[in-house]
Amino acid sequence: MIVLPYSYMSLDTTKDLWYLIASICLLGVSGFVMWALYEFAHLGRQTNELVQETRKKLTLLEGAVDGVVEQLHSVTEMAGSITSVAQTVFGFFQRKTRRGGLREEVRRLREELDELDEM
Repeated sequence: MIVLPYSYMSLDTTKDLWYLIASICLLGVSGFVMWALYEFAHLGRQTNELVQETRKKLTLLEGAVDGVVEQLHSVTEMAGSITSVAQTVFGFFQRKTRRGGLREEVRRLREELDELDEM
């Protein structure tokens, strides 16, 4: 008869039973620790993916906001140019009106002086 090592286990004493229960408990704790480490690694990976996706979306959003800011800047520059041209044109018309008004005022004052001389 061939006897393989560890194939026959005797539980003669309570110490042997204690070793059997302790080894089973150690296997259970080791399994739990390995499962917990796997779950933590999985959670870390998911968190990393979420952070990367959020960074991509924030980059896209930042680009969109920069584009809107550039467009608003160009619109305000154009509005400033239009405003300066409009001020120049209205200033020209205002000066023309004032010149005509001054001539009219001078003519009116001469007439009043002539009337005073006649009296």
